[in-house]
Amino acid sequence: MLAEGQHVFTAVATDSAGNVSPISGSYTLTVDVTPPATPLITSINDDVAGNTGLLTNGQVTNDVRPELTGTGVAGSTVHILDNGVEIGTALVSASGNWSFTPSTDLASGPHDLRVNATDAAGNVSGASPIFNITIDITAPSAPVLDTVVDDVGTVTGTLDSGDVTNDARPTFTGSGEVGALSAFLSDDQEIGTAVVNASGSWTFTPETALEEGSRSIRFTATDTAGNTGPASEPFILTVDTLAPCGPDAHRHQR
Repeated sequence: MLAEGQHVFTAVATDSAGNVSPISGSYTLTVDVTPPATPLITSINDDVAGNTGLLTNGQVTNDVRPELTGTGVAGSTVHILDNGVEIGTALVSASGNWSFTPSTDLASGPHDLRVNATDAAGNVSGASPIFNITIDITAPSAPVLDTVVDDVGTVTGTLDSGDVTNDARPTFTGSGEVGALSAFLSDDQEIGTAVVNASGSWTFTPETALEEGSRSIRFTATDTAGNTGPASEPFILTVDTLAPCGPDAHRHQR
């Protein structure tokens, strides 16, 4: 077995009379049986609207073609494995970096992503640690509104759509997809948000008083992957915080 490293071969021929030919040109062979260092996935980037930016291990995303970047031995070829199946390769640059974006969409569900590398001699590195992401492109349902409560003044209690109220900051409660961010719209202008808690419920009280008059309140939900669902049916409130005018004494004079 040849040792690792460079080997230079030449040849001569000797005939039966003992004559020796000139030396041939040299042939150089480098023996390399050492696997390259294990490459790494250093980041996965989501650039699809909703929740954009770098993903953490175990995160949910709506980007079906996220960009993977990492490090490795310069000149080696990185093989990207998705649940153990190769989905593409990337060449490590002279600076020791590589990047890869899938050419086809990743399917919905969990993906265990890892990489290995082959060098020019065909040696294969070990596999990197798993970087797990879950693809979710299903939008959540609209949040469900359970109650709207007026707690201002002498007439308080639960409000129905179409009611008149003197509470310009009523409390809304409801339910939705756990972890989703519910946005609250007054006449299509966002007035605040609330996160659905682990029990599937949310509560919201506007920080700023609703304007006087008829207000159409709707709700949308954005899940942890960044998918935004449809808006709810409107809840109509008429805000009236103005006291009525007193009686006109002159009208009663005789």
